[in-house]
Amino acid sequence: PLYFLLICIGVLYSKNVPYGLANMERLVSFLFTPLLLGTGENISRRILKRAGWVLTLNTVFAAFYCMFQNVLYFRANEIPFSRFFDWEYSYEHLADFISLHPTYFSILVLISIYMVIFQSNYKSIAYKVVNGILLGFLFVFLILLGSKIAVLILFVFSNVALIIYIKRKKKLSLLIGYISLNVLMVTVALKTHVIYWRFRMAYETLKNTLNGSELSDYRFLHWKCAIKAVL
Repeated sequence: PLYFLLICIGVLYSKNVPYGLANMERLVSFLFTPLLLGTGENISRRILKRAGWVLTLNTVFAAFYCMFQNVLYFRANEIPFSRFFDWEYSYEHLADFISLHPTYFSILVLISIYMVIFQSNYKSIAYKVVNGILLGFLFVFLILLGSKIAVLILFVFSNVALIIYIKRKKKLSLLIGYISLNVLMVTVALKTHVIYWRFRMAYETLKNTLNGSELSDYRFLHWKCAIKAVL
């Protein structure tokens, strides 16, 4: 709610009021979701789980819709599909089909991955196959969105979860699988055009900021000013 309140205050000082109102409309969930969950006295685990699955299914549908629209875009403009993972045709281009910022979209994808891993049914082979397909699709889509923070969260989260699981089970096969999964994740991330350039540009921008160069990003400049103010 506080973040939404700051957005509202910012709109009052903005010269582009239509853009500010559109931004408020997009971020209104920051206000109502905490209020709904925080003031509900009798919200049971079952209701929360059902809400999580509704969010997950909507996220999967939205991701599939964006992928499908991107395929149509490639066909309409006669773009070779070898460029499907390029910077120009992923990241903001991909999320723009539903007018959502890639980072916010990535947060929804991360929540969906959590739901599939920890809240899904794995009792039968059919469920395992479906869950595996969903996880693979969501992982590929997360890579295409190119959100640095989302990729880092997924990497750290998966490592912590796997270490805890391996510590409990104490099986050599799980340790081998853990190492293989990490190698696969890092390889896929670095071999993907959008992820490579997102991290490369972040590194170059941070280096320019520390060196006092003009080729710097405003976020790094804000952080640098904040650190100097604190120190």
